[in-house]
Amino acid sequence: MKSTLIALAVAGVLASSGAYAGTTRVDIDRSTGVTEFVPVQYYSDDRSMSINEREAHLRARIDRGVRDGRITNREAHQLYRELGSIEAKERSFLADGRLNWRENAALNRDLDNLAANVRTQLRDDERRYSYDSYGRPYIR
Repeated sequence: MKSTLIALAVAGVLASSGAYAGTTRVDIDRSTGVTEFVPVQYYSDDRSMSINEREAHLRARIDRGVRDGRITNREAHQLYRELGSIEAKERSFLADGRLNWRENAALNRDLDNLAANVRTQLRDDERRYSYDSYGRPYIR
């Protein structure tokens, strides 16, 4: 009886603890040849990050979209300009040394809108890389 309870307890502990499998992908910078492992995050709750973390996360998404060719230079310029205005607004809010809840809510709302814009630009059919009549890619 005692061994059965121990076996059930061990089985319950093993069944309840899932294995953590961190997923990464490899990015190779073609110009320098530098290889880096980038953690892949399939779902992120952007609202749990700080304002600066969200800004850095969005900047990285824009950079990755430009590097992949999914965001055109024109789109990237507009997205960077929008991110810069949010950062300027944050600097003006921090002039007194802190963010109150209204300022924090306004910045998060602006970052939500920017995140939606980045998502839209990443998923639209405009591509930075086009192909000539021979099927070779060229950058426009």
